[in-house]
Amino acid sequence: MRAIFHPESIQFEDYPFEPASISHGGPLPLKQIRDVDVSATPPQIRTHQGETLFVSAVQRDELQRVVDAARLPTIKRYDVWADILESYLDTEFMPAAQRRTLDSLSAHGFPEPEVTQIRRRVERRMMAYNFGVPLWEWVYLGLFDVLSAFQPRSPLWEWIDPRVRRFRRFYWDAMRIAERGREGPTPPP
Repeated sequence: MRAIFHPESIQFEDYPFEPASISHGGPLPLKQIRDVDVSATPPQIRTHQGETLFVSAVQRDELQRVVDAARLPTIKRYDVWADILESYLDTEFMPAAQRRTLDSLSAHGFPEPEVTQIRRRVERRMMAYNFGVPLWEWVYLGLFDVLSAFQPRSPLWEWIDPRVRRFRRFYWDAMRIAERGREGPTPPP
């Protein structure tokens, strides 16, 4: 995955997620960027359409220069996927820590039954991704990781491999979930 930075756009080469708006090599005009989080892992660009795109961490400084030159808004938003995927890290969390995570998710509009449902949906793939590869990540899993875990590995055409269609749906579902982290915590009743 490589980004080429131009004065008015960013071109992505070998973008890993086919459903992405820029996966077929089209440029992303800077005017379509809503905000950027250069400090994220990996750095993230968010479009006005609510899509999160990734730039390789090795290009963090280049992205920062573009952000500064174009005066793009930078926002560090709540990382919904990091909290949802916490239970798939190679780390044991005490019940109090688990409760804090669920409370944080709830404060951001994710009630516990919904969190349980999302975790069940991704569990098999995340377990295989982190422990079957083995990645054995114990610090951080986020949106990039869940997309990587669900990415079909087969190069077969969509009409042969239904996993491609399922991944497209999952990709946009995952974007909608990440986008919900944009809002601040829900005020108490």
